[in-house]
Amino acid sequence: MKKIGFIGIGVMGCAMAANLMKKGYEVSVYTRTKQKAEVLLEKARNGVILLRPVPKGRTL
Repeated sequence: MKKIGFIGIGVMGCAMAANLMKKGYEVSVYTRTKQKAEVLLEKARNGVILLRPVPKGRTL
């Protein structure tokens, strides 16, 4: 499984991360505002991990 990291999940980043999760990618997210990640957390099934910083080995 391809692992992808997102730095910042505003309107565009959130939609992109959600689409990648639907396709089966494992998505890590760095965000300063947890509220912005709540939409993704609700959709996640092992898909989103909130980390600071995005771990090594992730495509940014």
